[in-house]
Amino acid sequence: MTTIEKKAATYDDVEIGREITREFHCTPHWCRAYRFATEDDSLLFDPLRNPAAYVPPGAIIADLFVLFLQAYDHAKTTVLHQREEIWCLKPVPIGAVLRFSGRFTSKYVKREKGYAVFDAEAYDNAGDMVLRQRSVFMMPVKPGTETADGMEIPPSVRVEGVTPEGAAFADKASPAVEPPATLAPMTKVARQDQMAVFSGIAEHRYNIHNSLEKAKSVGFDRCVMAGVQETCWKLEYATRFFGEPFLRNGYVLSTYMSPVLTGDVITCHGLVSGKESVSGGTRLSLEVWLENEEKKKTALGLIAATV
Repeated sequence: MTTIEKKAATYDDVEIGREITREFHCTPHWCRAYRFATEDDSLLFDPLRNPAAYVPPGAIIADLFVLFLQAYDHAKTTVLHQREEIWCLKPVPIGAVLRFSGRFTSKYVKREKGYAVFDAEAYDNAGDMVLRQRSVFMMPVKPGTETADGMEIPPSVRVEGVTPEGAAFADKASPAVEPPATLAPMTKVARQDQMAVFSGIAEHRYNIHNSLEKAKSVGFDRCVMAGVQETCWKLEYATRFFGEPFLRNGYVLSTYMSPVLTGDVITCHGLVSGKESVSGGTRLSLEVWLENEEKKKTALGLIAATV
């Protein structure tokens, strides 16, 4: 049998429109591994305390956003995750079998850096789309490459990261919440064992997230946490506030500002900044920002859901 060598996922080599698919089984063990990696002990996702527990949407995201590695060589690929958009459309029961489908839809150059946009979806056995994701990766560009400049510029995230004086406190989402309202902060630690599980060490994927050698080769003295792991923290933050409705109509937009390294203590802050009446209820919008112990922002984002 002839083995076809996979290419690295570089700006030059990614193929626009090439469909990549796989079947994915949401096993109880896989869910437990994700919950360990993110330290998410939410009742909504814990089958030991909740017989009706669901798959955390972040668990699906963690595998869906690397779907492109089915077609490209992970050992040769070094990409930086820049932005993430996620649409949650339907709760997924533990044990479900999903079909993943994704493709690079565009690539462009901005300020002499190459970017590629990867769109992916997860479908259940009924054929319903349960989750949709759009990732923007920064990739190496070879000198002399012909590029399209400024295509598919991702949406801007305008988050001040400041809680207004006199803002009320909101514990749970409800139509009665009035902006501006602040949420309780959530603190996480970038632990190396959790980072390794999240970044694919069980699949023998070695990268700057789980290999100190690789991290040092690009100038870091510690491993770098995957940006999407911060997004998964935001998803936990969102589901704690919105509850099950977020799994049916939730939205997250993330942008990554500065690296998170092993041992960093990160605090997630949230502010209800918008409210509107929509078909089916009241849609609340949140500004979310994550910062380290030095108060340096590591990620910004928007969250929305209808209650």
